[in-house]
Amino acid sequence: MSRAEQYARYQEDARTLAAIGACVETRTGRVIVRLPHPLAEAAVAAWQRDETDEAPGPESRQEYALRDQAAELALIGLALADRGHWGTEKVVVDLDTASAAAAVRASRRPPRTPKPPAREDERAAQSPPDDQHTPDERNPHSPSGD
Repeated sequence: MSRAEQYARYQEDARTLAAIGACVETRTGRVIVRLPHPLAEAAVAAWQRDETDEAPGPESRQEYALRDQAAELALIGLALADRGHWGTEKVVVDLDTASAAAAVRASRRPPRTPKPPAREDERAAQSPPDDQHTPDERNPHSPSGD
């Protein structure tokens, strides 16, 4: 199977997953969640944070995932600030299924701290220039060494 065929299949899989999601959403709509005060307060704080800095620029996959989860937390904070019922022991809020699902996904796959990008001088010290690599040093499993 070619790469194009593989991604065409992934595209069809994504459509199927979206159709399943539409069926689930008609059955669930919103989810009532009871949160401990410290968690609710942290989510509201994420919503209230002023992050007017410029876009982060190029990101690693881990950095993107962390920023995406922070955004999901902020949206939950918005829901808590707008319509949360702050009881003595718990905060009760009805969440959109997408926000609830984002929190469940995050609990199943805790974020890892991305490694800070290496400085240019560190990269140069770690790796010789490309013209000094032999094909076997690049990738010994590739016939062309790539």
